[in-house]
Amino acid sequence: YVPAPVLYDGVFYMVRDGGIVTSLDPDTGKAYKQGRAPNAAGQYLASAVAADGKVYLSSEEGKVTVLKAAPQWEVLATN
Repeated sequence: YVPAPVLYDGVFYMVRDGGIVTSLDPDTGKAYKQGRAPNAAGQYLASAVAADGKVYLSSEEGKVTVLKAAPQWEVLATN
Protein backbone atom coordinates (compact mmCIF):
# COMPACT_ATOMS: atom_id res chain seq x y z
CA TYR A 1 0.00 0.00 0.00
CA VAL A 2 3.01 2.29 -0.25
CA PRO A 3 3.98 3.53 -3.72
CA ALA A 4 7.69 3.47 -4.46
CA PRO A 5 9.35 6.84 -4.99
CA VAL A 6 11.22 7.67 -8.18
CA LEU A 7 14.63 9.32 -8.65
CA TYR A 8 14.72 11.28 -11.88
CA ASP A 9 17.22 13.83 -13.15
CA GLY A 10 18.72 14.32 -9.69
CA VAL A 11 15.43 14.82 -7.83
CA PHE A 12 13.60 12.30 -5.62
CA TYR A 13 9.78 12.34 -6.02
CA MET A 14 7.20 10.76 -3.70
CA VAL A 15 3.39 10.72 -3.68
CA ARG A 16 1.02 9.66 -0.93
CA ASP A 17 -2.73 9.44 -0.43
CA GLY A 18 -4.59 12.63 -1.04
CA GLY A 19 -2.27 13.60 -3.90
CA ILE A 20 0.46 14.99 -1.65
CA VAL A 21 3.64 15.26 -3.73
CA THR A 22 7.10 15.80 -2.26
CA SER A 23 10.36 16.48 -4.10
CA LEU A 24 13.64 15.98 -2.23
CA ASP A 25 17.36 16.42 -2.70
CA PRO A 26 18.61 12.80 -2.82
CA ASP A 27 21.97 13.67 -1.22
CA THR A 28 20.75 15.66 1.78
CA GLY A 29 17.07 14.72 2.13
CA LYS A 30 16.16 18.42 2.08
CA ALA A 31 12.63 19.01 0.80
CA TYR A 32 12.45 21.17 -2.29
CA LYS A 33 8.66 21.32 -2.44
CA GLN A 34 5.67 19.60 -0.88
CA GLY A 35 2.05 20.17 -1.74
CA ARG A 36 -1.22 18.73 -2.91
CA ALA A 37 -1.56 18.39 -6.64
CA PRO A 38 -4.85 20.02 -7.74
CA ASN A 39 -7.60 17.56 -8.75
CA ALA A 40 -5.41 14.67 -7.57
CA ALA A 41 -7.20 13.59 -4.39
CA GLY A 42 -7.58 9.88 -3.79
CA GLN A 43 -5.46 6.87 -2.95
CA TYR A 44 -2.07 6.37 -4.58
CA LEU A 45 -0.84 2.79 -4.63
CA ALA A 46 1.00 2.79 -7.98
CA SER A 47 4.61 3.90 -8.06
CA ALA A 48 5.52 7.12 -9.85
CA VAL A 49 6.98 6.88 -13.37
CA ALA A 50 9.30 9.47 -14.94
CA ALA A 51 10.29 10.11 -18.56
CA ASP A 52 10.72 12.94 -21.06
CA GLY A 53 11.04 15.64 -18.39
CA LYS A 54 7.82 14.62 -16.66
CA VAL A 55 6.69 12.62 -13.63
CA TYR A 56 3.46 10.60 -13.92
CA LEU A 57 1.33 9.77 -10.87
CA SER A 58 -1.62 7.36 -11.11
CA SER A 59 -4.37 7.24 -8.50
CA GLU A 60 -6.49 4.22 -7.66
CA GLU A 61 -9.46 6.07 -9.22
CA GLY A 62 -7.65 6.17 -12.57
CA LYS A 63 -6.57 9.82 -12.54
CA VAL A 64 -3.11 10.43 -13.98
CA THR A 65 -1.36 13.61 -12.88
CA VAL A 66 1.55 14.84 -14.98
CA LEU A 67 4.20 16.97 -13.28
CA LYS A 68 7.00 18.99 -14.80
CA ALA A 69 10.09 17.22 -13.48
CA ALA A 70 11.93 19.89 -11.48
CA PRO A 71 12.78 20.51 -7.83
CA GLN A 72 9.92 23.04 -7.78
CA TRP A 73 7.56 20.75 -9.71
CA GLU A 74 4.36 22.03 -11.23
CA VAL A 75 1.25 20.25 -12.45
CA LEU A 76 1.01 20.16 -16.24
CA ALA A 77 -2.18 18.11 -16.51
CA THR A 78 -4.59 15.80 -14.69
CA ASN A 79 -6.44 13.28 -16.85
